[in-house]
Amino acid sequence: MRQQQLEQKLDERCEPVRGRPVFVDVYAATGKDGGVDFSHDWRLRETGPIKGKGPIEVPRGTPRSPIHFRLHDETGRKLKFLDDAEEAIWARVGQCPTGKGGGGQIEYDDAVSGGPTLKVKNANSEECELHYALRFKDKDGKVECYDPVIRNKGGGP
Repeated sequence: MRQQQLEQKLDERCEPVRGRPVFVDVYAATGKDGGVDFSHDWRLRETGPIKGKGPIEVPRGTPRSPIHFRLHDETGRKLKFLDDAEEAIWARVGQCPTGKGGGGQIEYDDAVSGGPTLKVKNANSEECELHYALRFKDKDGKVECYDPVIRNKGGGP
């Protein structure tokens, strides 16, 4: 009961806490032009309420936190995250990434990638707008990208 009350208070504050992942559901659908249209929403508990559909907001002082991405592919193209986490998510502060790297904020230690799942850590070590590209491969080997944003307020360890 106490744990439930604590989780409800944390959900109301809408703030990640140490060791508590942010859960991001990524949706892929076929667009009118035949390409892939992506969208996402994020939560603080795997089965908790949606906190946002845009940038992930990470308050000042929030320590390093895991981010769990889950792909829901409705395209029929059998999209999946690239198997190498460093290839599955590129990040860059202030602008869309054009190559491999975590932008000083995404950490790959203990990362898991492949199939519909990607798990990495967000350092939140500085205030920044972190642009990241989630990278997927379809059944024919074509790479598709989705590039949302994380707003880190910094102050993490």
